[in-house]
Amino acid sequence: MQFKNPEFNRAARLRRASTIWELREIAKRRTPRAPFDSTDGAVEAEITLRRARQAFLDIEFRPVIVRRG
Repeated sequence: MQFKNPEFNRAARLRRASTIWELREIAKRRTPRAPFDSTDGAVEAEITLRRARQAFLDIEFRPVIVRRG
């Protein structure tokens, strides 16, 4: 019988998750309760997604080109 050495790092935990629900459980164990509950509750209404998209739309990119000649 062969045994696999245990992996104790974040990447190993994430690789073992095969569904979004498993990732959610990992996040729930690792994230403080208030931020997790706030984010998790807003996901159902997609409030966070809407706010993030609006934040990117609100950014105005103004390239400045300086030429010395």
